[in-house]
Amino acid sequence: MKIKGIFIIFILFFVINGINAHGVDVTEDVMVLSDDSTGVIAKKLAEQMDFDVKVYKFNSVSDVEHQLEHALSNKNKMILVVAYQNVSNEFLQQHKDLSNRIIVVDSDDDSIKNGLIKLKQLNSTENINSNSSKISNNNVGNMDLDFTSLILIIVIIGLVSTIGTYIIKRKNNFYFLFLFILFLIIIFIFI
Repeated sequence: MKIKGIFIIFILFFVINGINAHGVDVTEDVMVLSDDSTGVIAKKLAEQMDFDVKVYKFNSVSDVEHQLEHALSNKNKMILVVAYQNVSNEFLQQHKDLSNRIIVVDSDDDSIKNGLIKLKQLNSTENINSNSSKISNNNVGNMDLDFTSLILIIVIIGLVSTIGTYIIKRKNNFYFLFLFILFLIIIFIFI
């Protein structure tokens, strides 16, 4: 009975460690990252410039870091940072290749306006250089991949659970239990 408990805990450990989703990015590809005080200013200046850009207000450093990480996988992501400059600059030091798509400015009106001008130019340059005539401002393509991954993970967990239940019910078959655990380890290494 103790061996079954140990094996179940062992299996649960690998199942929990194997599933670590980063999350789906639901923000626009071209965006302004702000807080409560800078968000209103940025939105007002963008409207004056006739620049249709989404301004997102963030409340914590971890949310900002999470949002900046989306730029690693989404090559169309362009961000103007008008708040949380320290976190953003640290992130850019670690990922120097993103410095052409993440613009960090101060929180005053002139800096935000100049940043919006740069973001608008960067957006129009990207539109000209892209194969399509317009960059999509949604992540429908990325969501298809995420749903596929989700379905694959659910199918694997279902198969593993079914096989595991079958093996555990056969009490004197520890050789197959060992192979099953080895199979789990191999699956979660490759996921």
